[in-house]
Amino acid sequence: MGDTDAAGAKRDMLALANPGYTIQFAGSDRAQALAKREIDALETRLGDFRSWDEFINHQLSEAYEAGAASVEAYPFPSRAGVAGIEIVPAEEITILRQGNDRLYRQVTYGADLDPRTYIYSAYGLRGRDPHGTPALVSALVELERKVRLIDGADKIMRLMADGAFLQLGVPKPTLQELGLTSESDPGYIEALTSWYASYVQIATQAREYGVMVTQDGVDAKAIPITGNVQGVSQLQDVNNLRLWSGLMTLPFMRGKNEGTTQALAEVVYPILLSHAGNLQLVVKPVIEFVMNLHLRLAGVAASVEIDFKEPPNPFLESHANATLAQAQADAAYIEVLGDEYVRQVAARLDLDPDKVLAWRETQPPSPPAAQSPPPPNPPAGGDQPSASSNPSSAPSTGSPGPLRNLA
Repeated sequence: MGDTDAAGAKRDMLALANPGYTIQFAGSDRAQALAKREIDALETRLGDFRSWDEFINHQLSEAYEAGAASVEAYPFPSRAGVAGIEIVPAEEITILRQGNDRLYRQVTYGADLDPRTYIYSAYGLRGRDPHGTPALVSALVELERKVRLIDGADKIMRLMADGAFLQLGVPKPTLQELGLTSESDPGYIEALTSWYASYVQIATQAREYGVMVTQDGVDAKAIPITGNVQGVSQLQDVNNLRLWSGLMTLPFMRGKNEGTTQALAEVVYPILLSHAGNLQLVVKPVIEFVMNLHLRLAGVAASVEIDFKEPPNPFLESHANATLAQAQADAAYIEVLGDEYVRQVAARLDLDPDKVLAWRETQPPSPPAAQSPPPPNPPAGGDQPSASSNPSSAPSTGSPGPLRNLA
């Protein structure tokens, strides 16, 4: 919550995992209409959450931070529907086995939760451990180191702000100056310490004005601080790369754009989308469990399924251009190689090659209108030749060639 990288990475992940959603109903038209009204009414009984959207974001956050989504949907006393939901923190749950069934025990109260009204959905399962793993657990060491590095940088900056380091050479005071008669006096050490401390106080107060006045015989020397935060900054950069990896984020998502090209971003950005999709798989059954439990208790013969929308694609234009180039290349090869290449393209697009070939036989694609090439550039220092004086610039009236058909 307090670290900018950890909080920012989580906000980014929630935005990618929940760009919007749709609720799909299955059942008769009448049952679907009734189910929609019931789900809309249930949205007003989600406790601290004012909407399904906030509830979904909370569960995504739980999966990211705690390694599991954990919710209890308690019914009305009449069992006529879900009265509300209660968040059960995943860290309070111990998963046991009772025969062939899982037993979810809330250790805080020593209560076993009813699997008919309680659901636990784990993220990042490891081995036989059913509890799940927080997504950011691998970043904890780097987060602690980041705090120490920031403290070190702050200390250096404070010293630089204070200016030069002062070195004082203060003569040892005499017994008369200390008001004592012997060094064996019990108050000698305390008096000597106070004597030197007074000079430290004078030097500290003098920093603000740049002037220090001492008695004759005191050697005062200013030593400039030549160090800087460059070394600490380099250590922070190294630690941040490890930290961002543990937080499932990328450097350009944290504002470090140096060395990031669009080609690189197009390769690594889908990794973030994959992480977001994995979080969706944890939360989706929880939301559907609450909704479908309510419909069953309410006696509505319909079911609900949640579908998350695709997050915005920042590379849509470049992908569209690449797809167009691929389609043009495919068309050129089809013109030369024929049906065998059609089968290969159909298989690549997950289509039935036989159906594609049959469609081409009945509805062959019409070639586009021929386009004349642009006129050549005029020669330097001369007038542009007219169409009549340059026959090669006139539109061709002959049959377009194979590549012209694909333009």
